[in-house]
Amino acid sequence: MKKPDTCQDCVLEKKGISFTLPDGTGENKVLVIGESAGRTEAREGVPFVGQAGVQLNRSISRQKYERDDFAFYNLIQCQPPNNWLDNAPWQRGAIDHCRTHLHDIVKKFKPKVISLQGALPMKELVGLEGLLPSKRNNAPKRGYTFDIEIAGHKCLAVPTVHPSWIIQGNQHMAGVHMWDLSKAVNVANKGEELDEYHYIEHPTYSAVQGYIKEAKQYAERENSLIVADIETSDSPNQDESEYANIRDSEITCVSFAFKEGHAITIPYHAGTHDSIQKLFDLPFTYLGWWNLDFDVPRLTSKGMTFKPKHIDGMLAWHWLQSDVPKGLGFVSTFFTPFREWKSLSDSKPEFYSCRDADATLRNINAIKKLIQTT
Repeated sequence: MKKPDTCQDCVLEKKGISFTLPDGTGENKVLVIGESAGRTEAREGVPFVGQAGVQLNRSISRQKYERDDFAFYNLIQCQPPNNWLDNAPWQRGAIDHCRTHLHDIVKKFKPKVISLQGALPMKELVGLEGLLPSKRNNAPKRGYTFDIEIAGHKCLAVPTVHPSWIIQGNQHMAGVHMWDLSKAVNVANKGEELDEYHYIEHPTYSAVQGYIKEAKQYAERENSLIVADIETSDSPNQDESEYANIRDSEITCVSFAFKEGHAITIPYHAGTHDSIQKLFDLPFTYLGWWNLDFDVPRLTSKGMTFKPKHIDGMLAWHWLQSDVPKGLGFVSTFFTPFREWKSLSDSKPEFYSCRDADATLRNINAIKKLIQTT
């Protein structure tokens, strides 16, 4: 398609190929935004109609949705040289020049949710990096909801992987992409699930004793479960799925949860050791962890003993989904209503620790149900 006059003075005015128009009705109030047009898109003048579009359509159809109910657009409307946009010398200029088109599209469709396909749209529209977990990133953003504002229009964004990345040898993430797209539709239709919680982040001695008393009552129930999670001087920067040999690091706190939405974090020192041990001594049926190989050896080295049977939620998830990431921040997008919290380890360490325990409890409860039905 011939470029409009608005492409004049753009860095890709002559280098970029063709021009694409938005596609879909946007009836379901979900706007799908990718990076740029590919060869097929440039030829057809429509976004997401090439191989990546085939993968995207597969995610849509498997959820019993209709493609035309969505709206589709890209950060830039032409095909860049060699399909190269991310970190290209023309990236900044092209995206900035096309921002007016994006503003017009958002004003036209008024989406409730924008499904961001890939790391670059997330970086541009949410202002964050770290889509997927890695050894350097314990706070993946994929699958969470974020508040954004474009051209005065406020809505939510749900980042996910780009379908072109899936077809480049990452088919194991196709189900994750499908889940994220479904989440965008559900949030657009029903709104976000309420995140109600009651965390004891700075407990007094009496608060800890009261928590132990309440936990003791729960422990007497059939198949009772309490989860524990430690933080160490190094652990906030560690991916829970990575076994890190830092046993010489200091335990800073231990968090517990036995009711969803309720958790306590207890600073670890000589004065709290006995209270923490009392919680481990309660007659719960199960004691849950997210990677017990990280927590248990460190607690054992401090003289802690454990009465209930151990459950490792991370290993249970790996048994169900062995080919996708298994860090707590990644898995929690499937089973909790939480916003992304793993980036709060420094700014809100007590909340962070409580949320880790709460998320572990919710994930284990959900995974147990999945295993039972499987």
